[in-house]
Amino acid sequence: LALIVEQLASPLPKYRDTGAFFFLSDMIQNDLLSEEQLRWLTDYLVSDEQLFAHILEPQNDAIYRRSFSVLVLSLLLFSNRIKTPFMSETQLNHVIDQVALYAALERDGRGFINENGWAHAFTHVGNAVAEIFLMPDLVRADKIFVLGAVLAGFHELSQPLTFGETERLVEVITRISKQHELYADYLLLTLKIWRKDLVTQTPPKTQQQWQQLYNRSQFFHEILLRGKNEVPEAVFDYVSVTKNYLA
Repeated sequence: LALIVEQLASPLPKYRDTGAFFFLSDMIQNDLLSEEQLRWLTDYLVSDEQLFAHILEPQNDAIYRRSFSVLVLSLLLFSNRIKTPFMSETQLNHVIDQVALYAALERDGRGFINENGWAHAFTHVGNAVAEIFLMPDLVRADKIFVLGAVLAGFHELSQPLTFGETERLVEVITRISKQHELYADYLLLTLKIWRKDLVTQTPPKTQQQWQQLYNRSQFFHEILLRGKNEVPEAVFDYVSVTKNYLA
């Protein structure tokens, strides 16, 4: 199992995607791993060495190790929620903390990378966070913490997301915001702060600054595309009022 999971870090898709990920996905979804193996796999994937490998450095191949660790974690979280709850409370809390920190730190927005295939980190973040938000016993403060981490990470991202990542993140975030007014209020406050940043700051001068502006604009537009029935009313109305400015 250790030899297989290490291939998630491979830049070659035949080892990473059709090899390690497909194998692990089948093993987890078909209940072919023991609870002990599932716990070991979870600890391995949330370790700092996996989730944060070279995360503060410029773009590099470690994105595969980080991103696919999060993807497999989303499968483990699903299995823990729907099937056998193999994670202890301590382990589950650690998973939530690590995923939230990863969402706040990741800056590599690449989707499909030439012959090396998918990196897709922010889609994988959306998958893992969606599972965390579906945990029935997780208190609202923990969900707000994860929501805040995702929004903070997106706010700082200065690379374009061009392979559906923003759509996936907005889907997950608006879904949780419909569950309780607390989440809707937090999302609305965040959007107001983002818009205030755009209004009060000097016009962008660098490619990085322009990209951050357009990322936030795309986030607003994806909320509108979700439709009024899928978004809290106050959030949808606010975004509708600001859409012309953000265009």
